[in-house]
Amino acid sequence: MNRWQAVAAWVLVALAGQTVLAQQRQIQWRTDPRQAVSEAQRAKLPLMVYVLGSTSDRDDRLERGQRRALADPRVLQAAQRFIPLRLSRSANRDVLGDFHLPESANMMMSFVAPDGSKLGDLGANGVAEAEALYRKLELTFEEYRNRMYRAELQPVLQNEAATPVELRAAIATILQFEITFADRDLLAMLEREGLDAAVRSEVLSALGALSTRPAMVKLIELAKAGEAGALTALERSNPLAAEMMLPDLQNPATFQYGMYRAVTRIVKLPQPKPERFFDNANERVRAQELDRLNQAVERAVQRWRSEHDNRS
Repeated sequence: MNRWQAVAAWVLVALAGQTVLAQQRQIQWRTDPRQAVSEAQRAKLPLMVYVLGSTSDRDDRLERGQRRALADPRVLQAAQRFIPLRLSRSANRDVLGDFHLPESANMMMSFVAPDGSKLGDLGANGVAEAEALYRKLELTFEEYRNRMYRAELQPVLQNEAATPVELRAAIATILQFEITFADRDLLAMLEREGLDAAVRSEVLSALGALSTRPAMVKLIELAKAGEAGALTALERSNPLAAEMMLPDLQNPATFQYGMYRAVTRIVKLPQPKPERFFDNANERVRAQELDRLNQAVERAVQRWRSEHDNRS
C-alpha cells in the first residue's frame, strides 16, 4: 500500500467512525410499520411510536423542543430499550389505530407492547421536555417489563415441570431485561428438589448478576457452606456484595480464601495475594493486605453508587 492509499484508507476509517458517532447521538427511527412490529416481536421489546403531521401543522417552538429532547443523552439511552417507529400522519393514516393513535395525532408518541396492547402515550408538550420524555420512557419500560415477567416468565420459573431448556430461556430473558424482582422466584428454585445441576448453576449466576440484597445474602451463605458455584456467582455481583463480604474476611475465624478472591475480582484489586500468603503472613502483614482490600472496596462502592444515582 503506497502513501496515498494509506491516507485514503485512514480517511474512510475516520468517516466510518464519525458515522457511528452520529448514529449514537440520534434515535434510529424505523419507518416501515410492519417491519418495526416484526422486529419488536423478535426482540421482545416495546415500540415507541412517534407520529408527525404535515410541516404546516407543526408548531415550530414545539418541534425545536422535541428535537432537543430526542437528542438528550438520557433519552437516547432509554430509547435503546424500545423499537422506535416514526410515522407520517398522512402516509400512515390507515395504521394509526393499530398503534392506539387517533387520526388527528400530531407530534405525539404512543407506546405499544409487541402483542399490540397499549402501554401509554405522551402528548406533544411532553415529547418536547427531555425530563418528561425520559421519565415516560423509564416508567413505560418498567411497566412492560413487569407485565412480561408476570405473564410469561414467572409461570415458567414456578412450574416444577418446566424443562431445563424452558428454565434457561426464562433466566436469559430475566438477565436481558435486568428484572431484579425475579430474585424471589430464583431463590425459591434453589430449594427445589431434583433441580437440574446446570439450571442451578445458571440460577446462581443470575442471582449474582442481579445483585439484590436477598440474592447476595443467599450466595454468601452458600459460599460459606462451600458451594463453588456460589463463589463464582458472587464474582458477577456489584461492589455492594464485596462490601457485605468484608466482615467475614476481617475475622480470621470466618476468613475464606475463595471469598477473598471473589471480592478482589469484583473490585478489580491489582496483584491479589495467593492463598499461601494468608497461610504464612504474620498478623501485621495480613492486616495490611486486608486494609488495602477494604480501601479498594470503599472506592468501588462509591463509584457504583455514584453511577447508579446518576442513572436514576
